[in-house]
Amino acid sequence: ALCYVEGGLRGHAVAWLASVPLCALLLVGKKASGVWVMISFAAAASVVAFDLAEIRLPVLYDPAWGPLVDATGYLGLIAFMFGLGLIFELGRVQAFGKMTDALSATAAANERLSVANKEKTEFMGVAAHDLRNPLTIIITYAEMLREGNARKPKEFADSIYQAGRRMKGLITNLLDANAIDEGRFSCEIERCEIAPLIATSVSQNQINATRKKTEIVLLPAPQLWARTDRGVTVQILDNLISNAVKYAPPKARVFIESGYDEGRVFASVRDQGPGISEADQAQLFRKYTRLTARPTGGESSTGLGLSIVKRLVEALRGSIECQSELGAGATFTVRLPAWNDNVI
Repeated sequence: ALCYVEGGLRGHAVAWLASVPLCALLLVGKKASGVWVMISFAAAASVVAFDLAEIRLPVLYDPAWGPLVDATGYLGLIAFMFGLGLIFELGRVQAFGKMTDALSATAAANERLSVANKEKTEFMGVAAHDLRNPLTIIITYAEMLREGNARKPKEFADSIYQAGRRMKGLITNLLDANAIDEGRFSCEIERCEIAPLIATSVSQNQINATRKKTEIVLLPAPQLWARTDRGVTVQILDNLISNAVKYAPPKARVFIESGYDEGRVFASVRDQGPGISEADQAQLFRKYTRLTARPTGGESSTGLGLSIVKRLVEALRGSIECQSELGAGATFTVRLPAWNDNVI
């Protein structure tokens, strides 16, 4: 249209016509810009054809307006090209920003993966060592029992039992961690009384507590019913009681309390161990984390138990917290939904 008004392909009309494909390329993409290239080429070819045929297009404005038309055309073209350049620069900056963010995210993910792989490798070494030790105990005492050299068969049987429990606990933690990571872990929620579950967990830790002369004290509690999975709850409590016995010094006491708290059932395990530092509490429930405090009876610690406990509690729609100070022991409290006959 500008070429027609100005009487041909000359002046700033040429630049305006050439800017159309560039504008299309920046704004609407390759395919659409190709269409606009063909349209612009066809328009220019038409005007050139008129010139070659010596068909002169009339100038449709008063020649006295020529300077104003030229000035307006060139100034408008400058503003238009500046706008195109600005669009291009903004697009470039945005693309560079996205690329930088993507590279940063990739680097961070690689760093997390590297740390996770290192932690997992270290954990597998610890796990292999912790499996080998109880296996050695089982084989040694089993051979002595088989050969009739055992003077105290009950003590040997207790040692074999404890070694087997350690192996089972470690393998259970490994399998549960894998199941949770893969989204295969499931719970069977039902109406459960808490007291029998606590009693089962205490009984599973009684031999080790007796060996260390640790007393497990059950504080009086009302009858409590929770919406939970029976086996998973026993596993959670067993892990917490086992840790309390493991980290408490010999001849210490472990207190277990339960009750209602704001519509939830709670069970807490309090020990007389060395306590947990603030730095350790910050990473208490992370996978493969081994804390500063060490077991007091030569027991193993893989750094996976509390991570599993937290994820199991969350799978039951519960919560877990730790209260501790160095030198003052630690209290772990698990809260689970209370049973309500009106809720199915």
